[in-house]
Amino acid sequence: MVTKNIKECSNEEIAEMIDKVRTKEISYTLNDLKKLLAEVTNRKMEQSYITILANLVQSELTGESYVPSPTADINKISRPKKAEKEKKQPEKVEKSAPLVMETAENEEKYPVLEFLAGLYRIIAWFFLVVAAASASVAGYIYFKNNMLYLISSVFAGVFVGLVALICLYARAERISLQLEIEKHLSRISKSIK
Repeated sequence: MVTKNIKECSNEEIAEMIDKVRTKEISYTLNDLKKLLAEVTNRKMEQSYITILANLVQSELTGESYVPSPTADINKISRPKKAEKEKKQPEKVEKSAPLVMETAENEEKYPVLEFLAGLYRIIAWFFLVVAAASASVAGYIYFKNNMLYLISSVFAGVFVGLVALICLYARAERISLQLEIEKHLSRISKSIK
């Protein structure tokens, strides 16, 4: 079907091509339909073209024949106008309702994971304090006569504690991030339904 580059076609030529595909005047493959659908979507052409192509793709995938609905009148589809030299004013977009629905905000789906994330944070800070304190005590016991070794053992304990803090805190943040992603995705799916 597509013998030339679709990107070079005008909107009007693409609309005619869709009409010919719909009436089966020209042959096509599933890949042709996908390319055509992608181009129509990228150009943000009228929704009816997208619907026709989506139905044709679905019929190709399922093997069922595409029968347009009796209410769909192809003559009612507005044809894209040829390139106009004058620029149109951009349309004002009205603010619509927020995409995210505010239902059951305080409901926790995974309380154990929330608890684990908090526990990791507490253990991380606890490990930092314990590592610094134990290094200080060990340095004092073994190196109380040599101040340089005492200070280096304290810094080593703090360094080990910081590494542990970063690792455990990162694990807690990863759990929290995954929980937030799940929460937002479920909100979006509820708002779409």
